[in-house]
Amino acid sequence: VYQYGGNEEAVIAGLLHDLPEDTDITLNQIRGAFGEKVAAIVSGLTENKSLPWVMRKRGSIAKYQAANDNTRLVAGADKLTALIGFARDPTSREDTYWDRFNASQSLQAWYYHSLAHVLASIPFADEFRQLTAQVFGPSPPNENPCGLYVEYALKKRGERGSDNRLEARTLWLNAEDEDREAMAAVIDSLVADVDAETAVPAASFLGFVGKSSTIADARLISILKNETRPAVLAAALVATEVILSDALEGSPSVQGLLTAREALAGDKARAAQV
Repeated sequence: VYQYGGNEEAVIAGLLHDLPEDTDITLNQIRGAFGEKVAAIVSGLTENKSLPWVMRKRGSIAKYQAANDNTRLVAGADKLTALIGFARDPTSREDTYWDRFNASQSLQAWYYHSLAHVLASIPFADEFRQLTAQVFGPSPPNENPCGLYVEYALKKRGERGSDNRLEARTLWLNAEDEDREAMAAVIDSLVADVDAETAVPAASFLGFVGKSSTIADARLISILKNETRPAVLAAALVATEVILSDALEGSPSVQGLLTAREALAGDKARAAQV
C-alpha cells in the first residue's frame, strides 16, 4: 500500500484489514483506536462470512466499485499479494491445489478477472491484469458464478461436499431468476452425465430447493418420467418425498410431482429396478 502511494490511514488499514473477519476485534474497536477513516477502509474490505461465497464476492465487487481511492488501493494490494503467491507457487499448476480454498479454480478465475475490471483505476492495474491472466488464463466468457458454484458443490465428495451443497442451497434460495436458471442448467448437465456419481447428487439437490421453485420441480418431474438409471431415479424419488412431505409450505408443482410419482409406480419394470 505504501509503495503505491497510500497515505497513513491506508497503510494502517492494510495492516488491520483482516481483523474483523478473522479475530474478535471489531470495527468499533478499530474506529476507537485509529479513527473513522481507517475503520471505513477496513469496513470496505470486510466480508460477511455467514453468506455464501458467491454472494460475499459479488458484494465485495459492488463495494469496490463504489469505494474511495484509498479503499480501492488497499483492496487491490490485498488481492495482488494473493496473486503473487499464486504465481510463485509451483503447486498452483497441480489439479489439487485449489482444493484448499472455499471455491474452485473456475470460480476464483471469475472473481479475479472481475476484480481486474473493477479495480482498473488503481496504480498497479496493469500488473494486476497480467498476473490474473498468468494464474488463471485469459478472461473467461461471461459465466454465471452461481452456476459455477453449484457445479463445484455437487462434484465435491465427503463432509466438505455436504457443506458446499448446503451453501449452494442457500445461494439458490436467495438467487434471482437469472441465477436460478444458470444453476438449473448446470443441474441438467450433471443429471445427464453418464457418471451416476455425478448425476445422483444433482438429482438429490433438487429436493433441497424444489419447495421454492417450479424450475426445480419441472426437472424432478422429467427425471421421474424419463430416467432409466435406478440410482438416479431413487435419488429423484427421495427428493420428491422431501418436497411432498412439507407440501403445505407450497411447492408450486405438487400435483405434477404426485402424477409423475404415481406413473413411475405404475411402470412395473422401472419401479422394480428402483
